[in-house]
Amino acid sequence: MLGPKLQQFDQYTWEMRSGGLTIVAHYLLRLYRMIFSFALARDSRDREYNADRVAAGLTAPRAIVQSLIKISAYSSYRNDVENRLFAEDRRHGAALGIAGFVAEGLRPYAQSDAFITTMRSAGMPHPYDSHPPLSERMRNVGHAVNEQAYGAIVTTAPEASWVDEMPTAHAIEERLWAQYEQQFSQAHERSLAYRYEPENDEELAIVLRHFPDVVFERKGGERIEISHAGMTTTADGGQNVPWDEVKGLSFNNSSFGNTLVVTHFDKGVIGSRTTKLKLSGLGKQEAGFKEAVSHYWHRHQVMRAQQAARSTAGEAEQLPG
Repeated sequence: MLGPKLQQFDQYTWEMRSGGLTIVAHYLLRLYRMIFSFALARDSRDREYNADRVAAGLTAPRAIVQSLIKISAYSSYRNDVENRLFAEDRRHGAALGIAGFVAEGLRPYAQSDAFITTMRSAGMPHPYDSHPPLSERMRNVGHAVNEQAYGAIVTTAPEASWVDEMPTAHAIEERLWAQYEQQFSQAHERSLAYRYEPENDEELAIVLRHFPDVVFERKGGERIEISHAGMTTTADGGQNVPWDEVKGLSFNNSSFGNTLVVTHFDKGVIGSRTTKLKLSGLGKQEAGFKEAVSHYWHRHQVMRAQQAARSTAGEAEQLPG
């Protein structure tokens, strides 16, 4: 119930930034929102502690602590597996087999030095997070486990589980994994559409699937085409504006006709060189044109930024020592 209200509050206060004098109230309300978030997180963590104590009273403190260790280990390792899969620069199929990767690698992971290091900070809360650190949750229920025993707890299979009482549990889990992996693959492919320059037909097909060429017709038969590579117009003898040459974009409204002003990196006669694309004749298409320009230019900026980050990371790996 509180979530939608907070979202409305955030939208309202951010709108106040552009309201002239209301910007003063904006900063005061943002300060209030930050303080409220800290208080809300503290209240949420208190409820987590209460839930742990109730569960420990109904079962046993030892059982609660072991379950927390298992959940923390599984979550951290699954997160690592998914991050590595998402970072790959090739398209995944619908059947990724994440569950299999986790099941196969969790045991050796739980026996590694990296596992202990990760578990020491397991559940370490962000100021707005409601989950307290694992060590605090153990102290809360009055049962502590030495970190050297974490691995054995994670790798020891239970003798029996309530899941065994569910005849359809395996089928349900397979169906849920299939749905999740399909969503994961779709999100990964969309990410690739932002990463690729592209360099081959396969990469081009992925980019075009999410950023197809868009053509806007103007009165008189003139056209403006927007693609992942840039903008092309047939007006004024034809103009081609690659995204790599775009430093900034601004839309100017005028009684003589609206225009898109493109600022380039190189210098002109006075200041930076600019190119003006006339928008007259687009009519009701103008809003869609502005949205497409912003969307495709943003994709290009993200792509270049990721390429630069990978290049910097590669150079750092080659440095001695």
